[in-house]
Amino acid sequence: MLSQCSLGASASEKAEAGRVSHAIDQLRAASNVQKAELLGTLKGVSCRTPELCDLQRVCIDGYGQHVFALAETARAKSLMATPEGAAEAARILDFAQSELAQAAPKISHCADAQGVTQRKYKL
Repeated sequence: MLSQCSLGASASEKAEAGRVSHAIDQLRAASNVQKAELLGTLKGVSCRTPELCDLQRVCIDGYGQHVFALAETARAKSLMATPEGAAEAARILDFAQSELAQAAPKISHCADAQGVTQRKYKL
């Protein structure tokens, strides 16, 4: 009979949830300059529990697109320093803005999913 009862999350699952959630918090709070490094940290968090791996994947997807758009913006700014780079810079900036707009709802979904995880694991 006991095997049919749910005992809640194990200590290792709660610890894993804490590590994933902490890495997401650090990434969210970081300046744009630090986001690429902290995205790498989130990618490096070991994940075994399927729902936590899903959370990690959702956040990596959204913040990955955001970090890519930031890098493209920096590249466009460097191109603007030369007269022949202005047209290419404008094209890249348009693309980066589109990427940022697409990343925003993914990042919002990441935050929502993280909230669910924090409540479930009582973080």
